[in-house]
Amino acid sequence: MKRKYSVEIYMEIEGPEMDNFDPKIHQNYEFIHQNDDAVSQMIKNSFQMTLPKYSINAVEVGCRDAHVILNSFEAIKDKEFCEIESKKEKNEYEALDNLAKEHGISKAIWSVSHVGSESIPTYRFGMKVRFVSDDEYTEKYYSEVYENPTYLDAWKEFDNVIKHTGDFHHVFLESFVKLQTIDGVTFIGFSSGS
Repeated sequence: MKRKYSVEIYMEIEGPEMDNFDPKIHQNYEFIHQNDDAVSQMIKNSFQMTLPKYSINAVEVGCRDAHVILNSFEAIKDKEFCEIESKKEKNEYEALDNLAKEHGISKAIWSVSHVGSESIPTYRFGMKVRFVSDDEYTEKYYSEVYENPTYLDAWKEFDNVIKHTGDFHHVFLESFVKLQTIDGVTFIGFSSGS
């Protein structure tokens, strides 16, 4: 029996993970779905210019990501391709580790996939925010009210939540959850993993 292999490469569209907050995300989603073929072709062209030796079987486009499915298994065996990706990933982990140490973050691990280390100190929520632990089993933690916090502020507060609740198992910060808005202050919780 002959087996056919394919390689799927996941590409992220750069930008903050703001599902519940930013109306531009929803506009982006609508635009992509109204222009699915054009966006797919644009990604296909860009990919083939970068890595011309691989033929593409399909491109599946989401709101902020794309899956490029190759016809061949050769990309996995391409040492240069794998080394470039591995080095980028290692550099990003080191940068996140350094950022955490520099700002006294000792327990929380950044895992918001759409926001890299260079963007964490600059991306802002664009609203008045109070961070809160969203765990029904422990005493709630409430942060101070921030006028327009950065993702770095949020990461620090998630570190405080871990220390306050004693939940040292769910330390990977994956996304933010809009809970409610009271008197112009938006309460934001954390989605975390282990």
